[in-house]
Amino acid sequence: MGLDRPYHIPEQQQPHQQSQSQQLSSQIYVEDSHLGSGQRAPPYWQFLLMSSCAGALAGVTSAVLTNPMDVVKTRLQTNIRNAERNESGRKVGGTRRVGSIRMIFNEFLLLYREEGLNGFKRGVGARAANTVPVSMLMVTSYELVRRLSTM
Repeated sequence: MGLDRPYHIPEQQQPHQQSQSQQLSSQIYVEDSHLGSGQRAPPYWQFLLMSSCAGALAGVTSAVLTNPMDVVKTRLQTNIRNAERNESGRKVGGTRRVGSIRMIFNEFLLLYREEGLNGFKRGVGARAANTVPVSMLMVTSYELVRRLSTM
């Protein structure tokens, strides 16, 4: 057989013709080492969608759970800056001990007394808008690199 002629498969030995979508879906399946034998990982688009949703859920969860501490931190920072200035707006000397547990706890109580539970939710939308894309990207890229490294 010469190299210039294409290889011919007899009719009875030709593989079953698949549609283009079947060919693509069979090509994008990858074997995953953490799955049991005989199981295949989901296609990449499904895997990326699942990872992105998991990252978004993680970002929202972290934003909601840590937002009260961020509100108190911001209030403490603005109170300290305001306490260091006198009525004319000039800086006043002296330092205040920042970060004492009692001071933080008192600020939590003061916020609750002044604004109730709604005070702790202040700014959660902006915080979630910041953390959700970052978490989506981080989780998706981690999972993608992990899968590619086990191939």
